Amino acid sequence: MLWYLFGVFLPMATLFIRSPIYTRIFSPELYGKYTMVYITYTYLSAIFFQWITSSAWRYFKKYTNQLKTETYSQTLIRLYLLTFLILTIITFIWYHLTQDSYQRKLIFMGFLYASTQEMINTLLVSMRMKAEAKKYNLINGLRAVTSFLILLLLTFIYNYTIEAFFLAPLIINVILLISLIFNQKKYLYRLWFHKEKNLSAHSKRFYRYGLTTLVFTTCIFLLATSDRYIILLSGNYNEVGIYNQTYNIANMSIAAILMAINAALNPLLLNSLETKPNKSDELLSRLLLLAMYIGLPFTIIFSILSKHIAQLLLGPEFRSAYLLMPFIFLSALLFGASHFASVKLKFKNMFRQLMLSSGIVTCLNILLNLWWVPLYGYEWAAVSTLLSYLLFAILLFYSAKINPFKSSKIRHSYLIIVLGIIAVFISHILFHRMLRQFQDSSLFAIVEGVILLAIFALVTWNISPINKKNISGYVQMD
Repeated sequence: MLWYLFGVFLPMATLFIRSPIYTRIFSPELYGKYTMVYITYTYLSAIFFQWITSSAWRYFKKYTNQLKTETYSQTLIRLYLLTFLILTIITFIWYHLTQDSYQRKLIFMGFLYASTQEMINTLLVSMRMKAEAKKYNLINGLRAVTSFLILLLLTFIYNYTIEAFFLAPLIINVILLISLIFNQKKYLYRLWFHKEKNLSAHSKRFYRYGLTTLVFTTCIFLLATSDRYIILLSGNYNEVGIYNQTYNIANMSIAAILMAINAALNPLLLNSLETKPNKSDELLSRLLLLAMYIGLPFTIIFSILSKHIAQLLLGPEFRSAYLLMPFIFLSALLFGASHFASVKLKFKNMFRQLMLSSGIVTCLNILLNLWWVPLYGYEWAAVSTLLSYLLFAILLFYSAKINPFKSSKIRHSYLIIVLGIIAVFISHILFHRMLRQFQDSSLFAIVEGVILLAIFALVTWNISPINKKNISGYVQMD
């Protein structure tokens, strides 16, 4: 878990460094144009690529256990090339329908970035399934840092504008792909001469599984990003840019923590579902408790310090949206919690429940945004997102028939966590009453955040995973 935290810390750190620099240089309008292209390719990637990655996750263990790694790789290559061709055609049409020459540049860059990014994501599945956390996260960390350095070079030396947000990671992706191909040249040579008679049958197996996850994945992306289109429909690129950049800062801070936890725990959870399905619910509830113990205090403390976070990480034109941050922090936490139920549903092939839950919540979110955003402003998109993620979590846990509070020991642990959160709120109130003259200082906010986190850790020490005697109680399989 520490390696995965390291792996997400560097991308998160570069985002937090990048934001105060570039929100002072690029206008909200430029951010709005970049956002619409980036989100559109996020949708297209979800539709045409990410189902391949899902299938790679699902069948990696099966094919390696059967010593059919060449068949596995050939199937993935075949599916990737087919979807790449479809995405190329869509990009060609979109490019020629667009009249804005700068938007065309962003479309071309976004296409190349999305294509290489999804290829790398699929190639790195094997590292995560083999629990090679150190290697995987070193690669991710180096990608983030070098991409940021190239971004600085492109913008401040070569005078690129916001298209450099696509170009910098694209350069790193190409270098990484060349490196991966070179390191696997013997395997690729063997793969080239491997003849698989039933490759179409294997492709259909991957496709059937991937197709069932496609609706779910698409709905998740619509849930997270459709509000930008509605904001643009009822407003302008400026509002899209302000909302999206504020959303990214708030969401990434909590999502990165939950992503690290989920990535570290996924192999353990998948192994439990495979080998001890009858006991998987118990382990799942304990892993969820571990995720909430780590994620909840950060969510609360970041929410308390939202105004200071906006002052530190956003330019003057973007800071007015800091009131949205608590809603986004909580949404990210709820989505991270939902992951544990969705893993069980996917593994049990309960895709009807997944698609129904995600479809209901996404429709609700879109309807609320269409109603609230034109009436009350783009800020209400954050409110509808929080309500949607809350309903989403409830529906998934209900569909998976998981009661995360079933165990009395777990209920007791959650009670201690609540006491820790209450202690954080009381301490925050006391700090601001006793030290009112420092409350506008960013340095004071950082110090306060560290102290509040320490107070939470002290109050909850008896159940803390930092306490070595407790960690086996969270992750050990019975």
